Amino acid sequence: MGTLENYGSFKAQAVLHLMERYSHYGFDIHTATEFVSRSSEYKFACYDKIVREGELHGSGLIYFIVQGEVAVESRLHRQSGRAAVCILQPGELCGESNFFDVMPATATCTALSDVVCLAFAKSALYSARGVDTALMHPVMHLIGAHLTKRIRSANNKILIYEKILDVALSGERMYSKAHYELELQASQM
Repeated sequence: MGTLENYGSFKAQAVLHLMERYSHYGFDIHTATEFVSRSSEYKFACYDKIVREGELHGSGLIYFIVQGEVAVESRLHRQSGRAAVCILQPGELCGESNFFDVMPATATCTALSDVVCLAFAKSALYSARGVDTALMHPVMHLIGAHLTKRIRSANNKILIYEKILDVALSGERMYSKAHYELELQASQM
């Protein structure tokens, strides 16, 4: 392992994503190739559901997006007319909360184009000798960073929606310029 010569272009691309974006978490050439070698390649056509909200997805898989875009949608947002919580790009994860618990998925992840990703199982962190700490630390940092990013984004949206509510309750025209700008800002997160 250690070099990219043994890998096809997809796997080499995955290793490069990991090293370029997450080297500060410990993804060097060895760790990134080890992560890729313990992952399975999955392909999803445009509009395929990768993860479905409400379904119990007890496999403990996280998906590392290598090619394509994925929309994350939540039923809570559909009620207000906003389907997309965020759009994930190559180098990002989906399904990461399932890595830690066996609860139903909190969002639906839908391919917006043809998507190629790596599915990494929790069991891949273990070897015959026990926990592979050389791989566990970078993977946990990666998952933790993505969960933290999602929490911060959700907090920002709550603050923006609170401002929208304040504007609405203040008696201003519902679609004033301020209201429109706040909604636009919230939709771009």
